Amino acid sequence: MRSLLALSTVLILSSRAYAFEAASPNNRRDFLASLSTAAVSLALSPNTASAVEVGGKLKYGDESIMTQKGHGTSANPVQSNLLYGVSEKLADKICSYNRQFAEFAGYFRSTNFEDVVLASKGPVTFYDSVTGKPLFMAPINRSAEDFIQESEVHGWPSFRDDEVVWENVRILKNSGETVSADGTHLGHNLPDRKGNRYCINLFDPNSLKEKMLSNFGRSRLSSSVNVIRRAFSAIPETMKAAVVREVGDADALKVETDFPTPKMGPGQVIVKNEFAGINFIDTYHRKGLYPRDLPFIGGQEGGGTVAAVSDEAAAEGIKIGDRVAYSVFGSYAEFTAVPAAKLLPVPDAVGLDVATSCVVQGMTAHYLTSSAHADLIKEGEWCLIHGVGGGTCQWAAQMAKLRGFKVIGTVSKGKASIAEGLGCDELIVLDEVPGMSFEDYESFDIVERVKEVTGGEGVKCVIDGIGKSTMDISIDSLARRGIFISFGNASGAVPAFPVLRLIGKSAYVTRPKLLDYTVNREELVWRAGEIFGWLQEGKLNVSVDTEFPLEEAAEGHKYLEAGKSKGKVLYKI
Repeated sequence: MRSLLALSTVLILSSRAYAFEAASPNNRRDFLASLSTAAVSLALSPNTASAVEVGGKLKYGDESIMTQKGHGTSANPVQSNLLYGVSEKLADKICSYNRQFAEFAGYFRSTNFEDVVLASKGPVTFYDSVTGKPLFMAPINRSAEDFIQESEVHGWPSFRDDEVVWENVRILKNSGETVSADGTHLGHNLPDRKGNRYCINLFDPNSLKEKMLSNFGRSRLSSSVNVIRRAFSAIPETMKAAVVREVGDADALKVETDFPTPKMGPGQVIVKNEFAGINFIDTYHRKGLYPRDLPFIGGQEGGGTVAAVSDEAAAEGIKIGDRVAYSVFGSYAEFTAVPAAKLLPVPDAVGLDVATSCVVQGMTAHYLTSSAHADLIKEGEWCLIHGVGGGTCQWAAQMAKLRGFKVIGTVSKGKASIAEGLGCDELIVLDEVPGMSFEDYESFDIVERVKEVTGGEGVKCVIDGIGKSTMDISIDSLARRGIFISFGNASGAVPAFPVLRLIGKSAYVTRPKLLDYTVNREELVWRAGEIFGWLQEGKLNVSVDTEFPLEEAAEGHKYLEAGKSKGKVLYKI
């Protein structure tokens, strides 16, 4: 799935703008048609056609593009005679001096923008206010009506990937901010529900607010506000939630029926949860191994439908009733406040139980098999994955195969039937710890078997969520310049060990966490997009083991910690 970005700036330039304002009402539509045709002719003339290509592969840049130049981040001020009545002072502020500035949604509808688009006899070219270089041509591969309709949904004139002139546009790698190649600020990430959408600002939200209210329609704005208020009225003041007030064992997780419902902040939505995922990290929070402020609602993985939408989230196309999944704290509850940037739209073909399972375990497996190994393993090389009968590593084994790795999996006898369907090239079946469902890692010489399977070389990567019981096995199974990825503590925390332990194979070790591999919206959506795509194509099989009612919150933790799960464990809210 492509990254989801949005542009927020003054882009439109034409030295002929004054002519439109001076034209009589009866002649304006003809003039608009000639204006947009002239713009396209200019962009595609023999002198410029070789330099302008619309669409193609996204182009990335770094912060050096936005260094201070002769005029803020630009070499020069914005040009005069900007289209659509844009003030030069405002345009200069947005383009060169304030990378955080944006107008409010829907403002463009008070302008003649829609007239220009509808009157055009082909794509309209949109130019950089500073350099005059083309940045967008639209509509392409869609009608003018579709262009306008999509813009109305997003709240700003809205462009697609194949309408961007990538020669002149860059996406900054670290922040996701989108800029011109010359240093003009173009915008920030405003995620969309279907794909990339690049949205531009046209007006000053302060000095022209009354004009917008008059032309856009006060009643329509009031209607939008009332929709949000009606959504809030349907949300109770208190809710059911599984709460930790004192850290401890599973019984420290208490279900309360009158916990305050979260308030929605700017840029957030309220999700009415249908499922919450149970993960080992939740037990670490409950025990105090990973401290959190008390009291807190447990969980950090949920799925459900949007029950209320902030103005900012609505501007990004998020609607009440949308099916979503997410990862933020507080999912063991009827309602959760979620930043819009953290939402993952759930395709109709994917159940909410499966989608919820994907958010932590699926995303964790994705970064473990695609990124955490730092490319120290290549296609056709061996990796060892412990505990492939459990939730996360069921995903990881399948994803490792999709990446082209050869997989050795370990599994207990009681979960062998699950593991056999994952496609592992070699499966090491272990006895279980007496009275438990965990693998007994002392019941078999795993290191020796790994060496036999790999021709004495060892594996280039070990994915280990077991922890204390498997640390030595993992390190001793590595090939030269292999990497030990320790991501969990199911059997206890990995003890400290001297770095010289790694010198025998010049080995690497990393202890990653999911938050560092979903650092921005672009990365989050890329990972989720691949996972949902594989699910829809039938390349991933997800096993939902058990659903506990939220009222049995403690039992869900006990089940997971006893090692009984053969797939994802969920709460049904």
